[in-house]
Amino acid sequence: MPGKARLTDNMHKNDANMTRTNSDAPSAAPNRRRGRFCGAFRHSIKARLIFMLVAFATFMSSVMLIFSLVLINNSELQSLQQNAEYNLSLIANLISNDLTQLTALVNSSAQDKNLTENLARLTSLAAEQADSGSTGSAAMAACKLNIYNLLYDNYLSSPVHLYVRRLIAGDGQGQLIQLSHTVSRSEPLTSYNEASLFTDIDRQTDGWQGIVTDPLSPGDQAIPYLTSISQDDTTLGYMLLLVNTDLFTDRLEGYQPAVDGDLYLQLNQSSYVYQNGRFVQTALPALVTASRPDSSAGEEYRTVRAAQPGADSYWVNYTIRSDFVITQQVRQRSLWRSNNIWISFLLLIISMIFGLAAIIATYLTHSISRPILRLRQRMRELASGDFTVDRRLEWPSEIGDIGQSINQTAVEIQKLMDKRLDDEKQKQNLKYQMLQNQINPHFLYNSLNSIKWMATLQNASGIAEMVTALSRLLRTVSKDTREFLPLKDELAFIQDYFVVQSYRYGGTIDFKTHCDDPALLDLLIPRFSLQPLIENAIFHGLEPKGGGQIELSIQAEAADLIINVTDNGVGMDPQKIHQVLSDEAAYHGGMFRHFGISSVNQRFKYEFGPGYGLKISSQPLVYTRMSLRLPRQTARPDGAVSPSPRGPGKPPQTNADAKQGGS
Repeated sequence: MPGKARLTDNMHKNDANMTRTNSDAPSAAPNRRRGRFCGAFRHSIKARLIFMLVAFATFMSSVMLIFSLVLINNSELQSLQQNAEYNLSLIANLISNDLTQLTALVNSSAQDKNLTENLARLTSLAAEQADSGSTGSAAMAACKLNIYNLLYDNYLSSPVHLYVRRLIAGDGQGQLIQLSHTVSRSEPLTSYNEASLFTDIDRQTDGWQGIVTDPLSPGDQAIPYLTSISQDDTTLGYMLLLVNTDLFTDRLEGYQPAVDGDLYLQLNQSSYVYQNGRFVQTALPALVTASRPDSSAGEEYRTVRAAQPGADSYWVNYTIRSDFVITQQVRQRSLWRSNNIWISFLLLIISMIFGLAAIIATYLTHSISRPILRLRQRMRELASGDFTVDRRLEWPSEIGDIGQSINQTAVEIQKLMDKRLDDEKQKQNLKYQMLQNQINPHFLYNSLNSIKWMATLQNASGIAEMVTALSRLLRTVSKDTREFLPLKDELAFIQDYFVVQSYRYGGTIDFKTHCDDPALLDLLIPRFSLQPLIENAIFHGLEPKGGGQIELSIQAEAADLIINVTDNGVGMDPQKIHQVLSDEAAYHGGMFRHFGISSVNQRFKYEFGPGYGLKISSQPLVYTRMSLRLPRQTARPDGAVSPSPRGPGKPPQTNADAKQGGS
């Protein structure tokens, strides 16, 4: 009973220490976590839950916002493009009709037979007059009047004559006939300023050209159209039409371009921007000018995206004619300005998502966080030694399953503590039994020593020698705890082992050692490395043959130590060698049970690496050689080597010493 009381007291002390340890840890944790959000997040499911909900709401809101803005932006861009294409098509059709009428006016006048005949005669009369040196004649005046009247009739018959600024017919040699309704606001046209007409106009190119400044009316813009006057494949002169830019501006006045967008006109290779009722020459991005619609391929418009300094823009090109393209610019920022209503709506939806996340977080806190806190409190009670069952923890949910497990744990702990009392009691009883059954090792050594002296007194030297060797073997096995020891100590152990075996086999086996360098005997090798090799040579090599010789040689090779154990026994075939190394045929009747050649080999490989270990070579009925490769080491990495419990190792016999065998 006193023993049980002491046992119970010890258990209570251990439980109290464990309780203090467990109870102190939770109380210290809040102090460390106080003021540190990262610690609170790491230890609080509630904080993790709220964080996950906020992260989910943020992620979903971001995805919805980005996706919606991209969708709205693409829809708005498509709408703007369609509006621009529709409006540009209306303007382009009107301008195209006007250009067609103006082109017809010029071409019909240039091809009129009366005009060509009068112009040819006028040129001829002018040449005759120049030759004779006379002044103007009535015939020349009549020709000019006929040409003027013809031009005037064609002018009045054209539905777009109001856009005609000047219509000029000339032979290129000073004879000019001009029809203009801006004469009062311009300089007179004479042969002296005829060249000024072609300052900005290419005289070698027929057709429409870019917007130029009227040379006879500075400050006014005009669009020139040039064609040649021919008769019987002979060029008589030219017909020049200067059209007011009102042809374009009148059509564009009612057109409202997109926000932050400009309107451009491309005439041949020149580009102009429409600003304040005028056209200003400018340069368009190369991508815009290179992407004109191909009217021959049935394309009417084409939209491209090109970067411009300060803005990223979309450009809608619409073909008026093959040499006339009208372009609407839509800047990217104008799209975002038109999306304010949609953005406000999206922000409202995002706010609703965050509100819903807050409601879910509150619900989860009530349904999860509070039960977890109750479970936590119950665990602290268990740590303090309260193992009663609390059925209030068994809620109808997954958390209730945890509470049920806690109650079961409390019951099991109580059972284990009761069992621990019984086990401690049995342990005390076993200790008494072990004390009763224990044999003192010194008693065994003293008994063997007594047998030795008795054999000596009776002149039984063989018995004395065998008992002495056996005593040293038992002392080495039981007291020497070194993992590594000098090679000479291992050889001394082997010699004691061989003395016992030689008497067993009646002196039919012989053993000798050979060392190239005595300094190698101080190198360290693992304990009990050589005994399994000698034992294998005896039992598997010499015993089946009825006796023989074992030779152990020690040599150095570079940074390694090589130990060869060779016997002239029955030998082994390759299959037998494989069995020995794989422990399939391990000998369990020797000095150490379950400690064979394979164990030695694996021990060396684990300790020193795959390059070290044991190799076996043999020739049946001739020999077997086991070669052990170890690294040369004089000290372990952890420091000194503990001394041998038997004192200095018995010096191994070499070839110079007497050969040891059976007596």
